[in-house]
Amino acid sequence: MDIAHFSGKDILEMAIRIEENGIQFYTQAGSASKSERLKELFLFLAEEEKRHIAYFEEIRRHIKDDTLTGVFGPNIEEAPLYI
Repeated sequence: MDIAHFSGKDILEMAIRIEENGIQFYTQAGSASKSERLKELFLFLAEEEKRHIAYFEEIRRHIKDDTLTGVFGPNIEEAPLYI
């Protein structure tokens, strides 16, 4: 998978999918937990994932032109700072 060819919207879509997976995981973990404190923690974490999704969707709505304007070289010295 070459990260240099993902658009901003692609990356946000991936981030949203990751958060959705987190919601599913925390919801299931909370349901399986016998401890009330753990259930509350997992519920809180699932709600945080929902907030993250809303944040990513808001960012996505503000992306007007998602074309790549230049060449991104994943081997350039500063690339790891962005990833």
